[in-house]
Amino acid sequence: MELLNDIQWYIRSDPKTALNKENMYKKKLKKNEHYIRPLTKNEFDMVVFDDSSKENVKISFPLNDDYTFYITREIHRPVTVEKLLTFIYNFYQEPLDGKNMEAVFGENDDLKEMVLKEYDGDIRQIKNCDGFDPDPAPDFCGLSYDEPTGEYVVGIGPE
Repeated sequence: MELLNDIQWYIRSDPKTALNKENMYKKKLKKNEHYIRPLTKNEFDMVVFDDSSKENVKISFPLNDDYTFYITREIHRPVTVEKLLTFIYNFYQEPLDGKNMEAVFGENDDLKEMVLKEYDGDIRQIKNCDGFDPDPAPDFCGLSYDEPTGEYVVGIGPE
């Protein structure tokens, strides 16, 4: 699980673009610049949730910047880093359920207008990731465990 805290990845991008910011190394770059390397195959294959339990892992997804609305989904064990990032990516690429529109955008009319303009007013094209302000791009900030609910919460920021 520690690796998840070291991943730099934008949730609107393919999971294969994830980087490991902890293991950055210096190349012959300008002074004080660092190269953050992509995740290796071994890191993508690392098991985050093993199959020692038969229970699915519950993942709670925030759908806006102020973390006021969530949807929970379950993923089958075992779960590798690649499987988890793909699960997150696929969720955020799904169309936003119209009944959740008000809960996601709330009073953020500017963001809602911007999203609608992007899709030429077609609300059927709005995705689960569109409740996040695109500037700066929403990025993955790891998972945190919510003990009262027994769910893992996806951290979305800018970090």
